[in-house]
Amino acid sequence: MSETPECKFELENNEFRIGSRKIPVREVSLEELKPLRDDNVPSIVIKYEGKLYYSPIDRDNPITITPYHLCNDTVHDCMHLIACAEENGGCTKVVNNSKEIERYDFIKMGYETFGTIKDSLIVWCCTHYEKTPPRHPPKITREFLNMD
Repeated sequence: MSETPECKFELENNEFRIGSRKIPVREVSLEELKPLRDDNVPSIVIKYEGKLYYSPIDRDNPITITPYHLCNDTVHDCMHLIACAEENGGCTKVVNNSKEIERYDFIKMGYETFGTIKDSLIVWCCTHYEKTPPRHPPKITREFLNMD
């Protein structure tokens, strides 16, 4: 299982804290979450230590808790970051258009926003994660720069 050391987060007194940002949350069950999704109220669902936490958010100012996303970071992608069945090497989250974080047991920590102008699903810890070899920026040669 891979975790993100770049993210310092904790839950205390019904507040989810990451860095200096605090989000008031309440724990919800799967049954409680369904009607909240159906109402399409701008919201965040945080999956943390096997539990789900919910909070309404501003529709026009969606929360970006962290730029770090385990599936696609600045150096490595996940080997499974393709839209095909798991038995063919893909990821169910990708196949389902990155919706409903609660559906994926392999995502151990992360968050999803919905009902906003820019919905997102960010993964911090996943049991399926396998990193690809590092990406390197392409080298631009002098010959390339001097092309007519």
